[in-house]
Amino acid sequence: MTDFELFFSLFGLILGLAIASVAAGASDVLRERKRIKVGVLTPILVAFLLCDLTSFWISSWTSLRDVRVGFPSMLWALAMAVTYFFSATAALPKRAEEWPSLDDYYFSHYRWVLGGVLLANVGLMTLAAAISDQGFASLLAASAWSSYVFCTVLTAMLMIRKRIVHYAGYAVLFAGYVMIIASDPSLR
Repeated sequence: MTDFELFFSLFGLILGLAIASVAAGASDVLRERKRIKVGVLTPILVAFLLCDLTSFWISSWTSLRDVRVGFPSMLWALAMAVTYFFSATAALPKRAEEWPSLDDYYFSHYRWVLGGVLLANVGLMTLAAAISDQGFASLLAASAWSSYVFCTVLTAMLMIRKRIVHYAGYAVLFAGYVMIIASDPSLR
């Protein structure tokens, strides 16, 4: 087993649990949809989390190949993955019936969820830069532009509690995922 395989086994397991948590929470909400008002923001958040977890997993796979296994790198990876897992589990209520509207739940929890997503992604960028041959100069590369947009949009959404800001923020984020998909070499 290579260092990367060992590193990614723990990291990938926790990210997989985060995806399973989002899917299970969405399934629970779907079963309760006649008793609660689902709203719009929570389903958008679920779709965003699934897209971003996929992007996060792929980015981790491609940018962390040169990681050396040691306590610091494993602890850093654990912190990123657990932060993302926490965000994923906080995205949907444990008992949906306790919330008359999931949009109410969204506005009482979104800062924890989006803040964790932002923190985990910045952690990934930091670790990737730390192990890169270019070091932290790689954070300033032109290809990092999408990361700046991502971080700026999430920060604006964290700071501003207005529906229109969140709708616009998700529109920008999903447009970024569409661009990633459209430019993916695996589609050629």
